Amino acid sequence: MAAAHTLEASGQPVALVGLIDTDLRLTDPAYIKTSFLKPFIATMYNTFAREIPVLKPLAAGELEEVASSLTAQLHGAPGEGWAPAATQWLMNHGYIRPRLSADVVTKHLKLFLKHSELVHHFKPAIVRSPLAVWSVGGSASVTADWRNYTSAAVMENIIPGTHYDLMYPPLVDTLAGQLTAALDGVQGS
Repeated sequence: MAAAHTLEASGQPVALVGLIDTDLRLTDPAYIKTSFLKPFIATMYNTFAREIPVLKPLAAGELEEVASSLTAQLHGAPGEGWAPAATQWLMNHGYIRPRLSADVVTKHLKLFLKHSELVHHFKPAIVRSPLAVWSVGGSASVTADWRNYTSAAVMENIIPGTHYDLMYPPLVDTLAGQLTAALDGVQGS
């Protein structure tokens, strides 16, 4: 958005801005502490179990229980206390694989928290170019929020899955196909 705004301000045309799983609700610190936390925990747990097999894989029902319990535990902790509190909770309940360092989990969670601090302060500029918005998980409200930041059309694309699943087939292939179609659409007009 910032690049498109800068180009438009200098008189350059921008045919399309693509936004991939960029949920404006993440700019609201209250959202992070309430609605976002439980699905985030489930997504991160699955990602850690797949990427850095430090966590024991869980079935969907058990993962839902873990996410609910850990969310309840973290509601009382300040944001900066989430990473060590979550790691300690996972260790205490036996979800971190034996003989592996819990520091890996804490470091990744701290990195996410630093990233989310940056997002809290993000205020997108309004542009004149059309937006193509890809939302993961089926949240149409994410696209509606972006309509406030362009005077042109907003094209909605919903991909079922999670944020981190976007890096793997078949979702990355679906995204690539839809992105290609969006670019072909603006090149053909």
